[in-house]
Amino acid sequence: MHSKIDIDNWAGDIMKKLLYNQSGLTLIELLAAITILAIVIATFLGLFTNAFRFNHINADHLQAMNLAREYQAVLKENPDKNEAFTQFIRNINNDSHTEDFSMANPDYQALQLSENILPPDQVALGDYYLLTIDHQTFQILIYMKEEPDVENVTSGAIDGMGIYRLYIQVFEDSKMLSDTYTYFQYD
Repeated sequence: MHSKIDIDNWAGDIMKKLLYNQSGLTLIELLAAITILAIVIATFLGLFTNAFRFNHINADHLQAMNLAREYQAVLKENPDKNEAFTQFIRNINNDSHTEDFSMANPDYQALQLSENILPPDQVALGDYYLLTIDHQTFQILIYMKEEPDVENVTSGAIDGMGIYRLYIQVFEDSKMLSDTYTYFQYD
């Protein structure tokens, strides 16, 4: 067995070697360590930058999706907008064919249109009317199918009653962020 004095001498010898060792890192070793550290830090900074960018993009998409759903509900539940949209359908179903698609039409004031309503012959989708609404940061396009998908047969002889298909798109800087389909019941 080793005595306490031997262990103390051994530990003292190791401490002396560590304290009085004159060898150190060479310049090349130091530069290599700094380079490796810089690469690791740059990688992590890149990951954080991408995470923040994706978070911003997802926030815009989420806001646009919620805005599309909000307009879907507002057209059905807000009495002024519902009446304005119903009046629009009445006007296009009028037999006189003197539709006024102007955004200045008092019947459509509650819809807060930013452009005149485009009839189906001027819309790329063909058989849809196009209503354009400007939001604070987004542009909302509401496409309404020219003919109802389901006509109300129980209403008798009144033409045009039924369920109209709506396609709602939300844009930011001419880039579509969200879209949804819904129906509008016209009675």
